[in-house]
Amino acid sequence: IRINPRIRINNHLFFQYILAYEKDKNQFGWLANLENQNILFSRRQQKTLTNKLIVNQTFSTKSNIELTIRHYWSTLINSSYYNLQDDGYLESNITNEDNYDINFNSWNIDLKYSLEFKPGSFISLVWQNQLSNQSEQIENIFLRNINDLFENPSSNIFSIKFTYYIDIQEYINK
Repeated sequence: IRINPRIRINNHLFFQYILAYEKDKNQFGWLANLENQNILFSRRQQKTLTNKLIVNQTFSTKSNIELTIRHYWSTLINSSYYNLQDDGYLESNITNEDNYDINFNSWNIDLKYSLEFKPGSFISLVWQNQLSNQSEQIENIFLRNINDLFENPSSNIFSIKFTYYIDIQEYINK
């Protein structure tokens, strides 16, 4: 399921919201490398929810700012386990007692200001805030899940990107 409404307030302000939900049943995949040199696979159910908000403000034809806020939440609930054999086939592992369920969250905020100071030449200022969390405890209630996520430390990245266009033809023809 994917919902993607877009709203243009005026020629300078634009909003976009993306909600995506995926549910995969009976998915097979790698799970872990065990201490006894076995490679563990599982049959599992994966649910993924993505919320994304994009706000774009244009100041002029040469200057704009964009804010992107994204939350990604994926759960993996294993129903059965398998060992990978030397011949490439999977053999049922009914003795596994460890919990390999996964509850993964990622939160990102990106704020980007871009200025075109000469045709094809840009300077961009970017701030990124990142936060992620992974646990074996599956939380099915969205707000509790978000609260658990925000109890983790976040990282901030500031960057400046400078792109300068050089027209080589301009120098060759002189």
